[in-house]
Amino acid sequence: MNEFVVLGTVITTMNISLTKAPLHPAMIAIDGYLLVLCDLFENIDVHRHATLTTYEAESLHQLRISIRQARSVLREGRKVLPAELLRAMSEDLSWLSSITSASRDLDVLLEHWPQYERMMEPREVSRLQVIVREINNHHKEAYREMCAQLNGQRAIALINEWQVMMLDGTDFGSGGPDAYESLTSVVTRRLSRAQNKLVHLGHQLTVKSSDTEIHNLRKDVKKIKYLIESFEEIFILKRDQAIVSKLSEMHDLLGRFQDLRVHEDVVSDTLSYLRPMCDPTTISAIENLLENMHQKRKRLRKKVIAESLHV
Repeated sequence: MNEFVVLGTVITTMNISLTKAPLHPAMIAIDGYLLVLCDLFENIDVHRHATLTTYEAESLHQLRISIRQARSVLREGRKVLPAELLRAMSEDLSWLSSITSASRDLDVLLEHWPQYERMMEPREVSRLQVIVREINNHHKEAYREMCAQLNGQRAIALINEWQVMMLDGTDFGSGGPDAYESLTSVVTRRLSRAQNKLVHLGHQLTVKSSDTEIHNLRKDVKKIKYLIESFEEIFILKRDQAIVSKLSEMHDLLGRFQDLRVHEDVVSDTLSYLRPMCDPTTISAIENLLENMHQKRKRLRKKVIAESLHV
């Protein structure tokens, strides 16, 4: 491992460089899943380092994607991967996700803030600055805490150890019932089940559906998206380009809905904290912002429900 200093912070990096061996349709499932996870942990390491050294929101975004993709591959490999590996890696990835979520949520909120200001009357925009300052303060605190965790011993050790164990071909114990089937058969079966579930959930959505039900649809869209991206080398996707394109559109639409839901909660919580310190005109402006956000989310909800019928 190496250490160097960036803006007064000691950043620890690993000297591991992995090149993922290509997937082959005839390889057994357990080998294919381990190759994909090995590659994803290298991506996590690269984006962790970039997040700590570049201070760019995109680096954290890519780190979050790699973590979510690895968690999805792990869940879809329940009948393939050894139970001990599933348990331990799931715990580690869940922890990595938890320490990066708050900072990323606030990144996205601040990126979207100009759009929210455009929903307001010009005279009200200046009255929102008090809440912008508070959100920026929360963002700085969340970012500092995240960096401390990402550069801490636990994060460094778990990323390093998983890479080394998979690179060395560590025996993780016996795999699940599908471990020694062909990779193509297992992944195709998982993809088919995920698509069927997605269609079912999409057709079940109505105007009375809860936010949780819409979020569940988003998770299933992500499941298919990550399966295809993780194992794209063994698929011939030309005939499915229309499906892939539709999934991408749904993924973006559902992401906008979820982001807006999170942003409403952040603004509402911040208002609760600031209310005793704010004058009535400022409180009124923030409440108007929340109402505008709520109305926008209602419109997005209708669009999600309409589009889900065509998944």
